[in-house]
Amino acid sequence: MAGRTDRRQGTVGGDDSFLFEQVMDGVKPLNSSKRDRENPQRPAPVQPEAASAATPRQVRPPARRLDRLEIGKTHGLDRGTAKRLCDGGIRPEARLDLHGRTVDEACKAVAGFLARSQMSGRRCVLVITGKGSAGPGSGVIRGEFSVWLNAPENRARVVACVPARPADGGGGAFYVYLKKVPR
Repeated sequence: MAGRTDRRQGTVGGDDSFLFEQVMDGVKPLNSSKRDRENPQRPAPVQPEAASAATPRQVRPPARRLDRLEIGKTHGLDRGTAKRLCDGGIRPEARLDLHGRTVDEACKAVAGFLARSQMSGRRCVLVITGKGSAGPGSGVIRGEFSVWLNAPENRARVVACVPARPADGGGGAFYVYLKKVPR
């Protein structure tokens, strides 16, 4: 067993061989003569139980899970809308500037702003987080922004978020594309 090949990690070492032999001790092989004649490569598939005609199975689609929103990804948009959003072709209908706020104030402001904007029928809004003052990528609010967007109450409202064009704030601002108002 010492030279046995494992598809995931190459060859099995001495400790693995010992463990394998311990686990396999006392295991009896299946009667493989019939299986080998039908399909020598893999066992016959297990057939699901037939559903009764009197009680039809109801098939429900799986509950839609909200995937994690990543800034810069536009998976929830059609190609044309995504291109216009990234190019700044969709002008923001409202803006929120988070400069001068604490992290807690900014978090609450983002949630309230997104809720009000969506209820007002706005689709594209601009959120200015700032870049931070200690160097590139150092803004605490900017760093927390994607976490806030993925909070359940915000994620249910947001389709996509991309960095803003330089004229709208560049690396310190984001276009947020909102879902239509639920009816």
